[in-house]
Amino acid sequence: MVTAGIGLFAIWAEALPTLQVLRRVQIWPSIQLMESTVPGRGQLSTILASGAESSAAPQEAETSETISALPVPVIPASPASQVSGSQPSSVLSLWNLLEALVAAILTVVVARNAPGVVELLLLKRTTLDKGARIAFGSLVRYAVVILGIIMTCGFLGISWSSGQWLAAAFSFGLAFGLQEIIANFVSGLILQLERPIRVGDAVKIGDLEGLVTRTQIRATTISLWNRSEMIVPNKEFVTKALINWTLTDSKRRLEIPLRVEYGTSVQEVKKVLFKVAEQYPEVLKSPPPRVLLLEFGEDALKFELRVFVDFGQGLKIKDELLVAVDQAFHDAGIKFALPQLTIQMPEGARGKQ
Repeated sequence: MVTAGIGLFAIWAEALPTLQVLRRVQIWPSIQLMESTVPGRGQLSTILASGAESSAAPQEAETSETISALPVPVIPASPASQVSGSQPSSVLSLWNLLEALVAAILTVVVARNAPGVVELLLLKRTTLDKGARIAFGSLVRYAVVILGIIMTCGFLGISWSSGQWLAAAFSFGLAFGLQEIIANFVSGLILQLERPIRVGDAVKIGDLEGLVTRTQIRATTISLWNRSEMIVPNKEFVTKALINWTLTDSKRRLEIPLRVEYGTSVQEVKKVLFKVAEQYPEVLKSPPPRVLLLEFGEDALKFELRVFVDFGQGLKIKDELLVAVDQAFHDAGIKFALPQLTIQMPEGARGKQ
């Protein structure tokens, strides 16, 4: 696109000055004819006669006395512009409209492509993660959009002084229907700056869990584990409790509780559980697996196997560990304790029975 733009500019560079004629095409307010300053019939005949008498004069003198016989439409100037010699800001010409259109098109094009370009540049020259690159690209997009809106309004002659009433109406609307939209927008900026969540993070908000797939100016998209997508307003991440499983560490601890019959060797149970945990490469070596005897229960010895795995492997590893523990206990002759209920009957009830 840049190469095509440079090529078109090189081809039409000589013809571009002719577009200046668009400055004379006034769109708003309507064109008015100023009082004609062209000489009348008698003056015109006198000038023509004097021009015929001086036909022997040099050609430069003839061309310097060229006059216009028709009134020229001009833009009426305000008293302030007559003093300063500048065009009043309340006048909108076709040239201003063309400038605003070009600025709007450039804003849209740059806002669409700037985040991708910024992400590629940061990927090659920095060690930032994907979430940081996307956040920085989003901030660049916001800045480009705001700058483009300011430039477009400037070309159209819309200044702060002329838009004060619009700002007042907008502020009045914030107190009613737009407060949620503005709150989500501000929350989106906070999320981009503080980055409590990033694209690719596994989060839990309320009773729902999933991966963050996209962050936008108003809402964030979360892909749930059942492949459905949930659109969450940004305000929810700022005002409510949020669990981010992968914010600073992607490791997750698995706890597998076990109940073993009384009379079983505690050391033998720990040895078997350690052996089961070490045979899986998905179980992390740091932190290492641990086997704890939690308590002597009423009807069983309560153990717990704790291992660390990378997030996303938890359900798979837990299923394989449960199957492996059952098989290892069966081979070692270790029995799981079954829940027991003891009922005591009064002595008188025993005799009657």
